[in-house]
Amino acid sequence: MFMLAALLFAADPSPPLPRCLVMIAEQNLGHASYWWAKGAGTDLGIVENAIVETLRQRGVIFIDHDQLMALLQTSKGPGKDEPSDAEVKQFAGHAGADVVFIGKAIATDAGLVLGTKMHSLQANVSVRLLNLDDAKIIGTDSKTVTGMNVDTVTGSTKVLTQAGQKIAGDLYDKLAASWKNRTGVHLTVSGLKSWGELHAIEDALRKTTGVSAVNERGYEAGKGEIDLATALAASDIAERLNAKIGKMSLSVDAVSTNTIHATRQ
Repeated sequence: MFMLAALLFAADPSPPLPRCLVMIAEQNLGHASYWWAKGAGTDLGIVENAIVETLRQRGVIFIDHDQLMALLQTSKGPGKDEPSDAEVKQFAGHAGADVVFIGKAIATDAGLVLGTKMHSLQANVSVRLLNLDDAKIIGTDSKTVTGMNVDTVTGSTKVLTQAGQKIAGDLYDKLAASWKNRTGVHLTVSGLKSWGELHAIEDALRKTTGVSAVNERGYEAGKGEIDLATALAASDIAERLNAKIGKMSLSVDAVSTNTIHATRQ
């Protein structure tokens, strides 16, 4: 039997934001790079770092690249700097991403400013937000930033950073608005003995009246993540989980507006 150990109804005036991944291909003074290329490593690009740092301060959760590195050793990776939306959806979905920032950033040196030792640097960045649930574009934005610096590397870094920060600020509103009216509940289950137990829970939830879809978001070290498409409140879902699944019992540890945390007994 599922034991509802504690139902904690948190006052949560804002809906949870989606988990995001950033895939920005950069050309910085002629040097091209993108982290999803085989052997590229997991270091963040300049624009990506600017987007991540700006939006983390506003509560956006970003997925680490290392969750996808194993795929890059196989043919399942996008394999190019401008993957299609379908390729991104297939690739990023393996890490439990909800939304992907896809784009391109180019920084160029226009040469010396007349009569000075200063270089004129320009960054052109364009980004679109892809919702992986329905493969629809949430929003797009592009920015051009110029600056001057004696050192071209320092100057290009600054204009790319500024462009990334501006785009992050503009796209945040579109990201938050798209998630505001989204219905659903996120379920986290800890203490699972196998991936099969998570699948058993998913099968039971699919049979729950009022749940229209069950989407597995990931499993690691006995912890499973599941998204439920439902108009029911999280508290209603928790109360309906009052049935034994095979040999399993769950204890619901906490419930808030859009989330349930449970532990396998």
